[in-house]
Amino acid sequence: MVARAFILFLVGCTLFSDKSAFAMSVAYLECFRDLNSCGGYAWGAAVLDFLYDNLREASMHQTRTVSGYLTLLQAWVYEHFPALCANFCRLSHIYVEDYPRALRWKPKQDKGLVIPFRKALDEIDVDDICWTPYREHRPKRPFEVVSLFRGWIRWGPKMYAHFPDKVLRQIWICPNHP
Repeated sequence: MVARAFILFLVGCTLFSDKSAFAMSVAYLECFRDLNSCGGYAWGAAVLDFLYDNLREASMHQTRTVSGYLTLLQAWVYEHFPALCANFCRLSHIYVEDYPRALRWKPKQDKGLVIPFRKALDEIDVDDICWTPYREHRPKRPFEVVSLFRGWIRWGPKMYAHFPDKVLRQIWICPNHP
């Protein structure tokens, strides 16, 4: 029972954190009914769905904060926008390709970097984007065909759209670039 409570707390406060910082959905209780089956769940897809939903909500004008597993978002930004890393993070000297990819980056801890980071993000050009960021990581974590998934992902009672081709289309049809 204690192990279930701890795992529920850990999952609720990291992977599926919300804006309340102390509450979590009871929907996660079902996931830990049988601890032996937890390893078979698609936690990555669930976390990505939850993050998508929170990013969708954060893009609304009236929303002032974002929630979800922001470490995943931060690592994704550093991998795909290496120009940002020059001033806002550094590579970890202890990282090896066997480790989870998010451990590769050591962000600077300075609240004064928010406005310069936003400015740098606004000024990124298409040529500054790394389209194949995990090339050297592939031998340790092979590319799986499931990574090409396009469609709807269900997590609990919610469904989230996962259409990466729409994102590419928006980037490539940008009016400032041919």
